Amino acid sequence: RPYAIASLIEPNSNLSNLISKLIEWENKETPPVTIIKPDSSWFYYDKGSNPGDEWFQPWFLNKDWSKGIAKFGYGGDGEITQLDDGGDLGNKNLAYYFRKSFEVSKESKKPFLIANVVRDDGVIVYLNGTKVITDNMPTDNITYLTPATGTAAPNGGPNDEKNPKRFLIDGDLLEVGTNVIAAQVHQIHGQSSDVAFQLELLASDANPKNYIKELITGINGEMILESAMKILPSSITITLSANWLASSI
Repeated sequence: RPYAIASLIEPNSNLSNLISKLIEWENKETPPVTIIKPDSSWFYYDKGSNPGDEWFQPWFLNKDWSKGIAKFGYGGDGEITQLDDGGDLGNKNLAYYFRKSFEVSKESKKPFLIANVVRDDGVIVYLNGTKVITDNMPTDNITYLTPATGTAAPNGGPNDEKNPKRFLIDGDLLEVGTNVIAAQVHQIHGQSSDVAFQLELLASDANPKNYIKELITGINGEMILESAMKILPSSITITLSANWLASSI
């Protein structure tokens, strides 16, 4: 538990793997429900041009988009659907766009969503028109010519290009009935050797913010926090992921 709490210093809105594994272990009798499988089909746009200003909105008509099965990309990292790089090895397409509709029933609507995302290099994800994930990307003024702000690494770690990165999404954004999830993936430059996109969406009743609050305010909370602080490098300003803890307490 102290190691899981210490892992919350990780920046961005992604869910610490240690925290998520701990939550899964302590809620193993009620595992998450799979809403979108990793190898699901998506509509995609790989033409290297503007897909339209409202491409991520539920009402957008993707009539000229292609359809394929994840994983998407090129570069030999297990892609099922090959994306077009644009044909110029020195100036490849920088951006790729994806859309998927899915149904949610009252029974499958949960308060807490987990997105497991493979992205190379940067990604932005929208749920029913609301931006819910931004990773390795600027926060605004993004076009099909915008490069990612960071590269996905081939050697593991938080920026791994092959393994999913886990993010939290507010389950209140889901509608009973038809929903639309959309994503854009950007390269860091036009000479990149690979690109990738895959997304799995899970729904759960286990709320990690409530779990963390209970963990650190419970009978052993002070001891857990003290142990977590001892694990952290002394050079780190200990905020324990203010985005998490401030909203939890």
